[in-house]
Amino acid sequence: MIAFFDILYYVISGVNAYFVYKIISTFLPVRSHIVMRLMALLLCYWIANIVIYLNDIENYTLMFSFFIFYITVFYKGSFTVKLSVVFIFYPLIAAVNFLNKDIGYQIFLMLPERVDELYSSITHTALLLPVTLIWFIVWQFGLKRFISISELLDMKMWLMLDTVYVVLLVGLFVSLNFLTDPFHAYPLAF
Repeated sequence: MIAFFDILYYVISGVNAYFVYKIISTFLPVRSHIVMRLMALLLCYWIANIVIYLNDIENYTLMFSFFIFYITVFYKGSFTVKLSVVFIFYPLIAAVNFLNKDIGYQIFLMLPERVDELYSSITHTALLLPVTLIWFIVWQFGLKRFISISELLDMKMWLMLDTVYVVLLVGLFVSLNFLTDPFHAYPLAF
C-alpha cells in the first residue's frame, strides 16, 4: 500500500509539472521539435517540484540557474522575455514549494513519534494536492490573460516588469536564506 501512495505522489508531481509547463508555454512558445518538447516537459518535473527549505541557498541558487538554462534552451523568444518569465515564475514556484514543504514538515513533526509508514506516506501524498490545485487555478484563470499579456507588452514594459520581479526574487531569496523561523517567512512567501 505504501508503494501505491509513493507512485501516486510521483503521478501528482508529474501533473504539477504539466501545469507549470502549460503556464510557461502561454508566455513563451516551446521549440517545435518533438524531442525538445518532450525534454522540456520531462525537465519541468524538477523545476515544478523543487524542494526548498529555509537556509537552503544551494538548492535555491542551483535551481534558479537551471531554470534560466531550461527557459533559454527549450523555449523560443527574445532573451529579455525569457528572463522575464524566469523572474516572474521562479519566485512563484519557489514560494509555493517552500510553503508546501515547510508546512508539510511542520505537520510531520506533529505526528506521533511512532507513526505508521503508511500514514506518513498518505500524509506526504495528500500534502501535494493543494499545490496541484494552485497550479491548476493559475493555469485555468490565467490562460487567456497570459497570452494577451505576452502579446501586448513591448520590450520597455518587459524590462519594467523585470525590475519589479527582481525585487521580489531578491526579497524571497533573502528571506529564505537569512530568516531562521519559518513562521516569519510564510507572509513573505505569500
